[in-house]
Parts: sequence; C-alpha cells; structure tokens
Amino acid sequence: MRSYLAIYRGLANKYTRSLIALSVLLGLYAATSNPLLPLLLGLSPRPSFGVFLFLPDLFVGLAIVVLYYQSQT
Repeated sequence: MRSYLAIYRGLANKYTRSLIALSVLLGLYAATSNPLLPLLLGLSPRPSFGVFLFLPDLFVGLAIVVLYYQSQT
C-alpha cells in the first residue's frame, strides 16, 4: 500500500485523482450490483425496495460526473 501512495505522490498529472475516483466508484458499482451481496447480508435475493436498488445507479451517476469533469478540464 505504501508503494502505491509513493507512486501517487510522485505523479504530477492533474487527472490522477479523478481516475482513482472513477476506479473506486466503478468498483463500488460492481460490488453493490452483485446479486450475492444482499444474500451475504441476509436480505432477500431480489429486494423490492432498499438501498441495493439505487446504490448501483448512484455510483454510476457519480462516475459519469467524474468523466464529465475530466472531459471539461
């Protein structure tokens, strides 16, 4: 982990933070849209209402905002 932080500090690219944010958001999207996650948490396989309905869309929306920000700078 320390080597990743050292590499990050050494990069002088202004897009590094937004690429890291994009990677984290898409990773969260993949984790929350996985149908096994509610099962592991003890919820029904296909919840009719709950956080697992809007969280994946929220993370994708935030990733789109990050990509839009990158394209404008």
